[in-house]
Amino acid sequence: MDLAICPICAEPVLELSGQFVNLSLYLLGPDDEDIRQAGIYGAVHAACLQASPWGARWASKLIAHSATRLQPLGTRGAVTGFLNPRTQSATLITTEGYRVSVPLASLHYATRTDNGRLFTEQIEYNFTFQQPHPIVPEVQETLRREGSYPLLGFLQAFGLERHLAHPIALENGRLLMDTSLERYWSPSAFSVQIQHGVYVPEEGWALLSASLRSA
Repeated sequence: MDLAICPICAEPVLELSGQFVNLSLYLLGPDDEDIRQAGIYGAVHAACLQASPWGARWASKLIAHSATRLQPLGTRGAVTGFLNPRTQSATLITTEGYRVSVPLASLHYATRTDNGRLFTEQIEYNFTFQQPHPIVPEVQETLRREGSYPLLGFLQAFGLERHLAHPIALENGRLLMDTSLERYWSPSAFSVQIQHGVYVPEEGWALLSASLRSA
């Protein structure tokens, strides 16, 4: 599958909100040569980063960078928040490196879950395979017949369920048929809409709610 490879676990990264963190090289300074040498940058599984010795260092860099371009919301517990008035969204970053962008509109429809909240996001995604894989015709046939395919079932076909941050967020996730994208399908590729949940830590949700109420 033609996806970025996580530098920590060496497995493909599905770039869904709440499931990956993009670690930019330009955030590294002169004292970060060990990070460069270890190759811990680029698209990384959020779960891998949080469990690694690199999470806290990258979290401090993500927080410092956000502070230069976004409006600070403060810190509550392990979560620091920032507001982007232009996009009407907030960025929440934990001390372990979990980073998530939260649309302010989600305050009205997010649901409560263990130690946090979930909101739903939908994005277009293209999957390309260098070699034929049985999952491609299976997904295509199921989408044509039923209109959707379980996201977790798709991830399990590649063992990627082992690298999920807050798996509850993807329990009801689906690959959705989009007939406007079907013309891009081939025996080794398909494009779909992915509908999935995004996890927000309870401390981050409380910080965001309190900040907006006082605004």
